[in-house]
Amino acid sequence: MSHQITTLFDMFDPTGRGSISAEQYQQALLSLGIDTPVGSMDQDRIDRKTFATSMFAEIKALST
Repeated sequence: MSHQITTLFDMFDPTGRGSISAEQYQQALLSLGIDTPVGSMDQDRIDRKTFATSMFAEIKALST
């Protein structure tokens, strides 16, 4: 699963900046079918580690 999350992040960070915008983060959630996330992201820029941690939490919440 971690490879897929990394790939998803890379799709939204094609220039390799190492972070994505909050809007891109929301689009990534939507691409996974998550339109009502359990967590909130109140950062302007989201780095790879924060993205992965959050996505794993959102996916886990879907299965409960």
